[in-house]
Amino acid sequence: MTKMTAKVARTGHLFAVLLILMSMLTGLVTSGSSVVTATANIRPTYKTNANGTYPENSWQVTGQQNVINQRGGDQVSGWDNNTTWDGDATNTTNSYLKFGDPNNPDYQIRKYAKETNTPGLYDVYLNVKGNTQQNVKPVDIVLVVDMSGSMEFNRYNTNRAGAVRTGVKNFLTSIQNAGLGNYVNVGLIGFSSPGYIGGESGYISVKLGKAGNASQQQAINGALSPTFNGGTYTQIGLRQGSAMLNADTSGNKKMMILLTDGVPTFSNKVINSEWINGTLYGTNFGSSRDEPRDTAQIRWPYTDSSGNTIHDTWPATLGEAKKAKDSGNEVHALGIQLADDGHYMTKEKIR
Repeated sequence: MTKMTAKVARTGHLFAVLLILMSMLTGLVTSGSSVVTATANIRPTYKTNANGTYPENSWQVTGQQNVINQRGGDQVSGWDNNTTWDGDATNTTNSYLKFGDPNNPDYQIRKYAKETNTPGLYDVYLNVKGNTQQNVKPVDIVLVVDMSGSMEFNRYNTNRAGAVRTGVKNFLTSIQNAGLGNYVNVGLIGFSSPGYIGGESGYISVKLGKAGNASQQQAINGALSPTFNGGTYTQIGLRQGSAMLNADTSGNKKMMILLTDGVPTFSNKVINSEWINGTLYGTNFGSSRDEPRDTAQIRWPYTDSSGNTIHDTWPATLGEAKKAKDSGNEVHALGIQLADDGHYMTKEKIR
């Protein structure tokens, strides 16, 4: 959490950052792709006589004499020796013309005709096999969006909320345009502080759904349309985002993306904590809250049951993020126009 995925210098660039995530997303949902080009060809030859024009190297459907089809083969081995078979369309092996390496063809083509039970009526089959394989791995994404008042127009005349709305809309559209709409499930947790967004809970949610569904896009975009207000209870957003991902038992890859413009100004009181590489993480939390409201700094620091002094809302917030990661979720954070936390913490440390 302290090392954020990206920092947005201007709110208008948020949608671009979300589009950058598309490259990461594409890597998550697709793998094993290859594109090849044929380097060698095999060309059928024909002969003409009193019976008509037909392939010199041919095969016929078992028991049928009125149709002569092109035999399969490749550039190295030449024409195959299969001169008759039943013409079953489910057979995906026989009579293909193979282009490129015979052991791993760039592509294969087969066209043949087969008599039906109606005299003079034929079924014609055209089969093409390529050599581009794409393994699709579905992914679940929960967008955890800061809907606090500082996200709206402020004294610096920035409109972070507008950038979020535009960015999320573009993100969903880009998933659909990339052909991944049926493989990417997107949900939303919007958070601020109790008494504002979502009433006393401090959050709203849109359940996971396919990003390609218009109804899901409308639900997420609509949830972000009201005016943002209240404080920044980041911990509840992370907790609910992780809960949404963990409730899905599909086995999909799971990712949470936090979008916020500043420090957490609300958090749950820390009961236990631990130091890891110089950073204090809360491990257990109470139901009551620390509410400094316009800063991360707690007015009256306290000592938790582990003997560690809690000076601000960061141990609870980072601890919640660690719990989300430890449960198997990938966590990313986008800082939007981060600024100093008064005289308490610089934006570099916040980042």
